[in-house]
Amino acid sequence: MELRGFFPPQDGTRAGRWVKCPCNIRSGYGCKPMMTKIKRQKSGAAFTLVELLVVIGVIALLIGMLLPALSRSRQQSNSVVCQSNLRQIGLAMLMYADQYDGFLFPSDMGYDPQHVIPYPDTGAPGTIHNVWPLVVFGVWNPPVMVCPTDQEPLEQHSYVVNSHMAYWNVKYSSVLPQQMSPSNIVLMGEKVTLVGDYYMEYGDFGRVVEEFRHGQEFGSNYLMLDLHVTTQLPNEAESALDPWDFAAGITPPTAPNGGTGS
Repeated sequence: MELRGFFPPQDGTRAGRWVKCPCNIRSGYGCKPMMTKIKRQKSGAAFTLVELLVVIGVIALLIGMLLPALSRSRQQSNSVVCQSNLRQIGLAMLMYADQYDGFLFPSDMGYDPQHVIPYPDTGAPGTIHNVWPLVVFGVWNPPVMVCPTDQEPLEQHSYVVNSHMAYWNVKYSSVLPQQMSPSNIVLMGEKVTLVGDYYMEYGDFGRVVEEFRHGQEFGSNYLMLDLHVTTQLPNEAESALDPWDFAAGITPPTAPNGGTGS
């Protein structure tokens, strides 16, 4: 059945007329808007509570999957910066060795009462740090001595040098004990945050060295004697020994200048 709508006269002179209603709905005058259908369509397009909960669950699942990846990426980024720090320290040590007969660092300027002391009683606050970075870098706390993963390390440094180098008078170009390769000798590594030591001394590996600075998966970064940097996990087979002791556990001779400081 065809529906028609009645349109009243527009100018007051012509009679009204019936025309075909395009929407097939007749009202008193003309076509009746299809508001009912439009409202129903809008109502059908809205989210139900169940659908909303499903969307929220999917978003939460995606976040849970992405957070570990972001954390891993941040760890790797901090590790790369740490490696860069160690390379820069290695170059500074090499410049020091050019002036000091091949020795890569001062052997007796560590965290002890002779080298880390309060200012004289002049009213000035702070502490005097006469430690080995002061000689190598010109300042006692250069930024490259702090790993970005190490939050507020004691004495503003994250790294310690291997005192076995001094015990055995090892220089940059020395022939090594046990015919070891320089690429296998640790020159510097990462220290425990709350330890202030500047040297990893004989028997102190477990107390001083941080083996997992960059997580259980990555371990810590090490500057080797040939000045390359590597990331390593601790060797469980050598857990009872000091892996920095390249003399294979032999008690070291007396260090130069009467021994090294912490």
